Amino acid sequence: MSIKLGDKLRIARKMAGYRQDDIADKLNIQRQAISMWECNRNAPTRDNLEKLAQIYNVDIDYLKQDVMTLGTLIEHRLFEEYGISNLTEFEKRHICEKIIKMYDLVR
Repeated sequence: MSIKLGDKLRIARKMAGYRQDDIADKLNIQRQAISMWECNRNAPTRDNLEKLAQIYNVDIDYLKQDVMTLGTLIEHRLFEEYGISNLTEFEKRHICEKIIKMYDLVR
């Protein structure tokens, strides 16, 4: 599953437990800007992207990559938070499916 920047931002926001309004307040911008980014209709400035990475506690390189799989994001978070690494493809797929359902990430 390939993920565009807007999708990565939406996933990272939901996994961090924020609403679009929360992020808009933190960045001092309108909520509609967050929505546009997450719908891949516009992209945040470099400065805002760096701030988002800090707020969401994700590596800026993961956000800046053109394409990233959900498995890669999840694997990174599991390693960072719990020291879990070396997942099999089956385990990654299973975890991705659970997280997608849990965070209602499918549109």
